[in-house]
Amino acid sequence: MNVPFIVPSLLVLLAATADTATATATTPAQPKGSADKIPRYRAAHMDTVDPAKVREFEDARHEWLRALSAKHITDGRGYFLQVGDSSFLTIRPFSSFAELDGRAAKASEVAQAVGREAQERYDTRSDNALVPPHRSEIWTHEEELDYAPDNNALSELTAGAGRMVVEELRPSPSAGETYEQAWGEIRQVLKTARYPLTRRFFFSTYGSGKLVSFWLARSRSDLTTAPPAEEVVERTLGKNRANALFQKLKSAVAEAKIDQVQARPDLSSPE
Repeated sequence: MNVPFIVPSLLVLLAATADTATATATTPAQPKGSADKIPRYRAAHMDTVDPAKVREFEDARHEWLRALSAKHITDGRGYFLQVGDSSFLTIRPFSSFAELDGRAAKASEVAQAVGREAQERYDTRSDNALVPPHRSEIWTHEEELDYAPDNNALSELTAGAGRMVVEELRPSPSAGETYEQAWGEIRQVLKTARYPLTRRFFFSTYGSGKLVSFWLARSRSDLTTAPPAEEVVERTLGKNRANALFQKLKSAVAEAKIDQVQARPDLSSPE
């Protein structure tokens, strides 16, 4: 499948570098098994938190999760990734758009079970910590663009740490084809070299219209010790050929942003 032609957008995912805050609530399990079994679509929501109120946001979430745990239910919010010091990306996988129709009923069920007072307290405390921008998108997994080393089943839901790459292709009909060709050659070199990181690709079908990909590792240490992909390709193909390939890839991209992300299972509440 070719990379879709992308219309330029003003939406930009924010981030920097961050460490995970200490968990103070019950930690939901991350998905197990092959990443290929995870549904194709993602409901993705980005919250930007006032840097001075990150702890307030986290405490509100932890308190709410304890209330849910006491009733043996989940709010189905999904998996939290911390992006930078004060942004939080929530990702919820789903298989069909019909599943989105039940969200209102689910929210009503949770509110009834936990009680209005707890619901209002959580909403107030978490909302008070937020600052613009916020946005929700629907991502489609572009599996044919993925790279995974042998015996590696990581996804953005199961990895411990990663880098998020948000790319806007140039407004040219050939940009998608150019990108896919260059990345295909680079991916083959990484496969031959058994490059240790996983890369998963998504297209923002409803939202920014950008490519969103994740370089993934089991831990922050594994992420930082892996050599740059450019270095691996250069060792295999030589400096001139490697430079030409990465320049070809970059020529298709109008804007790119790379940010560190960290899994936050202590904030997560999957279905």
